Amino acid sequence: DTSGGDADTDTDVDTDADGDVCTTLTIDTVDGDTSVIVGSTIQFEATCIFDNGTDEVDVTASVNLEWASNTTGVATISNDAGSEGLASGASAGTAGITATYTNKDGTPTTSDSFSLTVVEKTATAIVVSPDNVLLNVINETQQYTATCTYNDGTSGNCTEDVDWDSSSETVASISDMGVATALENGDTTITATLGDTVSNDANLTVDVGAICTTLTISPIETTNSVPVGGTLQFTASCVFEGHRQETDVTDDVDWSSSVETIATVSDGPLDDGEVTGLELGDTVISATYLN
Repeated sequence: DTSGGDADTDTDVDTDADGDVCTTLTIDTVDGDTSVIVGSTIQFEATCIFDNGTDEVDVTASVNLEWASNTTGVATISNDAGSEGLASGASAGTAGITATYTNKDGTPTTSDSFSLTVVEKTATAIVVSPDNVLLNVINETQQYTATCTYNDGTSGNCTEDVDWDSSSETVASISDMGVATALENGDTTITATLGDTVSNDANLTVDVGAICTTLTISPIETTNSVPVGGTLQFTASCVFEGHRQETDVTDDVDWSSSVETIATVSDGPLDDGEVTGLELGDTVISATYLN
């Protein structure tokens, strides 16, 4: 009956459970992990058992719950709407993560501290390529590439990050950028290291004076024609005696054109094998390797 008087309205803002007091507050990571990588995040969840005997209630995003880290320089944890309980790794170390639930009567219930370990991003595997390289000229070079797989599941080129090593530096040296240089005949293995992780062995042979048994030339593009005034790059590769793989010898052969009025082919140090069209017609491009 509301006649003759004012109606009173009470608003209850606690919608987590019918009970008044969270008697047990438990926190954990959603995926069960206890560590996170620097620069990455991990999601926490919080559950309450209330004094009315209810089953566990998810209070992760409750307005009554506050997340905290005891070492924010190592890890922070969000209380922002939409990202409640999201922890971020800031630097290597350990941080204690807690949650506090404010009950209807104003009393707090605080969880046990969760020890979150933050670790640096590290390589778990390194692959060096190419393998089985043959260099047949002193001071000839080969660029190596390192690909790293990391503990956060990502992978990428890490050629400039690894430490390079040649098992026989008298046969071939290797620079900090992964460039190997042939020095004398012999075999060596090229490896890369990042932290405690070591790559596969990439085999390198230096065989100066080896006989080129098969010489192949071909244009880089899938065409054997060039317009007047245009250019077309050819490459040359050899299979050397005692070896199965092809070796690029574009810079080591003598190039020639059968009709130089139609097209020329460069023997220069910067553009070996580059054909230039001069006039309409046919010519034969050839290469000679001097063993």
